[in-house]
Amino acid sequence: MDDTGATATWGPFDGDMLCTQWRKILHTSPRKAKEAPIFPSKCDSACTGCCVLLQAAKLLGPLHGWQFCLDDPNPQFQISSRSFRGASWLAVSSINPVERNADALLDAIDGLISFSKQTSGPPMLTVTGTPNPWGLRGCHPSATSADSPAAMDLLRHWLEECSITHSRCGISVDSALPTRVLDLGFAASGTITLCETNGGTGRYICLSYCWGQASFIKMTLETLEVHKQGIAIGELPQTFQDTIHISRALGVRYVWIDSLCIIQEEEDHADWKRESGRMVDVYRNSYLTVAATGADSANGGCFATPESGVDIGPVKMRAIRHFPSTATTGSSASFPLLTRAWAYQERLLAPRVVHFGGQELVWECREHRMCECGQARYTRKQVNKSDFHDTISEFRWDKSRTPQQTWRQMVMQYSPLQLTYATDKLPAFSGLADEMQRNSKQDYLAGLWMDSLILDMCLHRPISENNQPSCEAVGRAPSWSWASVDGPVEYYDGLYAAGPDHEHAARQYPEVIAAECSLAGPSLTGRVSHGSVEFRCFMVPASVQGNSIDTIGGMFSNFTWHSDERCTIEKQGEYYFLPLARIGKYFCGIIVKPIHPGSEGFIRIGFANIHDIFGLEIDDLGLVVEMLAGAKRTVRIV
Repeated sequence: MDDTGATATWGPFDGDMLCTQWRKILHTSPRKAKEAPIFPSKCDSACTGCCVLLQAAKLLGPLHGWQFCLDDPNPQFQISSRSFRGASWLAVSSINPVERNADALLDAIDGLISFSKQTSGPPMLTVTGTPNPWGLRGCHPSATSADSPAAMDLLRHWLEECSITHSRCGISVDSALPTRVLDLGFAASGTITLCETNGGTGRYICLSYCWGQASFIKMTLETLEVHKQGIAIGELPQTFQDTIHISRALGVRYVWIDSLCIIQEEEDHADWKRESGRMVDVYRNSYLTVAATGADSANGGCFATPESGVDIGPVKMRAIRHFPSTATTGSSASFPLLTRAWAYQERLLAPRVVHFGGQELVWECREHRMCECGQARYTRKQVNKSDFHDTISEFRWDKSRTPQQTWRQMVMQYSPLQLTYATDKLPAFSGLADEMQRNSKQDYLAGLWMDSLILDMCLHRPISENNQPSCEAVGRAPSWSWASVDGPVEYYDGLYAAGPDHEHAARQYPEVIAAECSLAGPSLTGRVSHGSVEFRCFMVPASVQGNSIDTIGGMFSNFTWHSDERCTIEKQGEYYFLPLARIGKYFCGIIVKPIHPGSEGFIRIGFANIHDIFGLEIDDLGLVVEMLAGAKRTVRIV
């Protein structure tokens, strides 16, 4: 079929209007997940399937930068049949060698075609009021709106199955209520009340959402008693109203929303400090957490009606941004909640989360991650709820990683996320720390753990021109903590993803004499006022060239230097390389400088690793460093 075939006259679709290639695929059971190529250029008829693929490729290529659609006049596709919860669809991926990550879905709601690409998400094609041309059966409840009856039915199905059959998620029973909850009452009235629970039990739903910039109703000391008398639902921002609608549809009486259940008083943070320290229990004991993932403010709402899209004959095309496989700041346009730091721990602590995105519902629990199109997945670098539950909450080792490795992986995911107040860096992660400490009984040190302190300190900022200075961050955490750094931090694979043997094989150099942090509030894992570590260790002088560390010990120039962007490197400054560990092929350590000239205390200003030099093995490097450093000395780092 040539270009003229791609612009054939469109009429009613039926199964007879498919070429031999398509019929071969469609006669295969979806459960067998057979794969076969589709070559529109070899179409033996004016096939509706090939026409749609070519037309969509031409329209979607310019919109989403799919080079294979733009450069290849005869693109090739690979089709596989799949089945998910009674719905059948065809997964379509390009077999062009350059664009293997461009894939597509064909589902059936009067004929539904979804083209997806991992990096930018899928656009969607639907055939409105037209018989399904491929004989597939399926449903996409949120194709009209996420508050449709079909969407609520799907949510009930996910919730019921999880509550009854998932052992990790726990059988759904009444649990201890938070200090305060919103009581929706038994009838669908226009008011709700704030309730002091006094140790009562029941089922409740939590809300995870972006506050946004616009003001909205909150609880203060002045409004506390007023809210106990009643709050008009119409006075609430749209996201709160939608959460009440969802809760009532699910038959749940109580709702917890932070801004209405914790006193928001700038002059007096006592209630906030106390309640934020209980965050782990609030989310861990919830029946369900509703995440307004597609809204950038409290006024954005949970429910969205998809865009009308454009037409290809009787086919309707509209953009769909599929739920990303990992939460990053790049998700901000379509999934703003995933970029917020507080939301990260809310997702992991809650046993069940339903995300309301712009186009579909996504379900996450401790055993499954599902979405309406069936393509939800985790990547190797992402800690999922099962990982968190098994290795952190239960503090169990397995063949793939230790709890410490999972912790570092979580730090990597969390560090680039956004905070309104920089001082919340540790509080917004404290619920996860509480959960790990509950079973591990380890001492927690401003984001690091005493039992693995040396390896936990082997973090670095990725080299980037966009790194922001961390100078103002020092006051919120010690310089040796990742929480003192603004922006993303990273660990080497051996410390988070290469299995327990790699961590156990790491050689650690300093002797930890003492480590302590002074708390700045009632939470054992929250804000700190200061902290220090004291090591018995080697110290190798480091040289400066320009505004960077140039060599270590006057001879090691073959090394990588990662600045913490904490201060400007001065040509006449006093800097040292403090070896921490040998990790695989890397000889790693931190760069420190005196707090002030002549001081016996030091601050960390960066991280460095030495590569092999003059053919020396990594063990030989350690000996050379020891010779350059001379005797070990006692060093205090703040």
